[in-house]
Amino acid sequence: MKKLFFICALLWCTELCFAEAPAPDAWDKKHADETSVVLYTSTQVAVNSDGSYTQRSHWKKRIQNELGKDEGEISVVYNKKRDILKKLDATITTPDGKKHRYEKIQDLDIDGIGSYSDYRRKIISMPQVVVGSVIEFEMERFTSQDMIKGHHFELITHLDTVPSKEQLLSFSFPEGMPVYLKYLNTDKRPAIEHKNGRIIYRWVVHEDGDYDEAYEKEERLPPANDFMQLTSISTMKDWSEVARWVRGEFLKATIVTPEIEAEAREITEGKTSILDRVMAVKDWIHDNLRYIAMNTDEHDLTPHPASEILKNKFGDCKDQAALLIAMLSAIGIEAYPVLVCPEEVGAFWKVLPDPGMFDHVIVVVKQNGRYYFVDPQIEGYRFDEIPASLQCAYVFILDGPQGKMMQLPAVKLEDRTETIKAKTQLNPDGSVVQDSEFILAREDSISEKKRFKLATESQKKQFLEMMDNSTQGGRLVSYDFIGLDDPYGLLTVRFKMEKPHYVRPLGPFMVFGSSGVSWSSDFVDKSRKYPLWLSGESVTTKNCEYIIPAGFRVLYVPKDIDLKSPWIDVRASSQRRGRTIVLQSRVHLKKGIISPQRYEEFKKFLVKIDELSNEAILIKRSKFLTWFQGTQKWFGDIIRRVSKALYETHCKI
Repeated sequence: MKKLFFICALLWCTELCFAEAPAPDAWDKKHADETSVVLYTSTQVAVNSDGSYTQRSHWKKRIQNELGKDEGEISVVYNKKRDILKKLDATITTPDGKKHRYEKIQDLDIDGIGSYSDYRRKIISMPQVVVGSVIEFEMERFTSQDMIKGHHFELITHLDTVPSKEQLLSFSFPEGMPVYLKYLNTDKRPAIEHKNGRIIYRWVVHEDGDYDEAYEKEERLPPANDFMQLTSISTMKDWSEVARWVRGEFLKATIVTPEIEAEAREITEGKTSILDRVMAVKDWIHDNLRYIAMNTDEHDLTPHPASEILKNKFGDCKDQAALLIAMLSAIGIEAYPVLVCPEEVGAFWKVLPDPGMFDHVIVVVKQNGRYYFVDPQIEGYRFDEIPASLQCAYVFILDGPQGKMMQLPAVKLEDRTETIKAKTQLNPDGSVVQDSEFILAREDSISEKKRFKLATESQKKQFLEMMDNSTQGGRLVSYDFIGLDDPYGLLTVRFKMEKPHYVRPLGPFMVFGSSGVSWSSDFVDKSRKYPLWLSGESVTTKNCEYIIPAGFRVLYVPKDIDLKSPWIDVRASSQRRGRTIVLQSRVHLKKGIISPQRYEEFKKFLVKIDELSNEAILIKRSKFLTWFQGTQKWFGDIIRRVSKALYETHCKI
């Protein structure tokens, strides 16, 4: 995603501390236990009328314990075509008052970006860092253009995850340049100054004014645009401006060449329906193009020409989208680019126009007034299905000059359902023979099918050894994978195992069948400041049969459960059929947001689930069987002794 200027901005590479440490004040004492503290950070961005800009950063940080010594390495990412690093300096002032300059600066490729990348990383190394050191960093960087030439975009987050004593952040623009500001979930406003033909927006924060310990520690936070304190800055007023620019870039990149048309016609030869032809081209791109991972903010939203992508056989998401659009156009199917904003970011249209809100590009095909979304990188889904990776994402469909904004639907619940079946034959000594069947949810089925197909013989052997070891001294009798060759169906996995220590008898008793799952243990916070986001919906169903050995009687089976809430539904039942006990359950995890006011109620409900769902089956060996087994042992000892005596007598004769 786009560069976020946290007002704690560049915390890890932007903080300052005075060379001569003054006596600790109340703020210092308050944060004495922190690994490191930011004493000062300043970021100033000066934008020019052509959209180029200069960023000046200056920070000081104090290292307060051994863990903070790792912060003696500073990383600066830059674009070798757009950026000029005019100044890059770092020093350390050690507790004895001596000042040391950095030892070296390395210039490295960024891992995982690939051959298209213009981005590199400067690594500043300072091995002299010790506890009590103060690191000071200064940088001046000139950038020739933002993601869209002639424009500038910023998204400022007024929440810090690290204590900071003093923070300054400013953005300046030429007077008369269109600049728009929009505030989300915050009443923090910048001071505005007109000076030397420029307008300056400045935020100054003192002593943790933006630091929020709850924001640092709380997990499962809602989509950022729904709760975070944000200021959006843009030189574009309306999202249609982004739509027109991106459409223009794709129109230039998706020109149909004879090579593209020939390839598209060969791929779709003999296919008559729109569905079959779209899927044929999409699958060909997926199977024949190597994906080069590059985020859209690192390489803007400009795709390479489709002809170049076809020739090179590699590209990132926007490149593959461009090739798909061009190939579909060659066979008479209209398709358009779609910009994707992740659900966890939130509705992009809540902020001002900003292309950095998107991290993925896919394609849409319009047929009979309906949109069909196609992602060349995704396999295992049909033309008319939304893959799990895109569910509930916010998209910008560029099928016209205005574009269309919408949120994609959630994946169908049946595709998020996992089914587990098990039949367990229990023996008097606690060993079992167990037949298990797992029907995986759609996304898991896709990933496991791919993993198994790509696995080497050595990897398959290791998997079977792992399954064999899971029996704890038993053995894997048989296994089967059903549906490996079905590109769209669910994968079923079956195992038959012998487990010698499934249940450890407690005298005449045996206890088994408890789920052993603790729902409440995942939510340890006593209270919350921010809402809790349950981001995914799923269902797990279980049907477990236990065949009790002869000579045992059942003392207890778990009670039936039927618990409902806005967050989770749990239903469980037990049935006895002769010597067979059947435990059935269905757990439905729902998607939603829990307010801080209802968090305690939610936790209590989870505790209730734990209390009721972790009951177990209790069986007891009958007295007759205990006596009989004891008699068997006694009689067996006598037989062994007599046999030994007869053998010894025979040997003497």
